[in-house]
Amino acid sequence: MARTVLRGELLAQRRKAAGWTQAQLAAQLGAAGRLRVGQWERGLEQPRYIPRLAAALHLDAVELLAVEVQNPPLQALRLAAGLTLAEIAAATGMAHSTYYRLENGLVRANPYPRQRRHSRTRSAAAQQKSFGRSLRPASADDTTEPNSLSSTSTLKRS
Repeated sequence: MARTVLRGELLAQRRKAAGWTQAQLAAQLGAAGRLRVGQWERGLEQPRYIPRLAAALHLDAVELLAVEVQNPPLQALRLAAGLTLAEIAAATGMAHSTYYRLENGLVRANPYPRQRRHSRTRSAAAQQKSFGRSLRPASADDTTEPNSLSSTSTLKRS
């Protein structure tokens, strides 16, 4: 999965529309200075201040990220909330590595699949019992086709 990045061009556009310099925006956010804001706008750095930045620019935090706003990935939601990977892992009670795999789509759909109840090599008696089939040989007066299903050969699962 690709890394979610800040839409630097939108940040610069909204900052200029508000009439702020990079230094003024940095001061309002409590960031290190105008150079930091310039790095965000050029996509060289990812800010930790996404929620505060979005509030200052009157945007939804997800809009500042280069993702589909109607269906954002998990990583974008975490960044929009202003949380680090370690913070969200601790808040959810997951291991850092487990949350990372989940966020990046590296977790299997069911990490603990149910075990098979029976082995593949079952006896004929076990098969008859579990499927309710009659194992008697076909008699000459059977009128059914060999491949057709009859009421005696219909599978019944318990």
